[in-house]
Amino acid sequence: YVGPEDVQAVVYDVLRHRLILSFEAEAKGLSSDDVIDDLLGQVAVP
Repeated sequence: YVGPEDVQAVVYDVLRHRLILSFEAEAKGLSSDDVIDDLLGQVAVP
């Protein structure tokens, strides 16, 4: 069984290396962690 807290515990390590930021994102100073934070803020935890 995998719960939401398990997913949240590994989401950064799982997704961080899979993201390629655009030039615009890098110019704004965004990091992969910023994008993941935004994603987590938009997805409801069941």
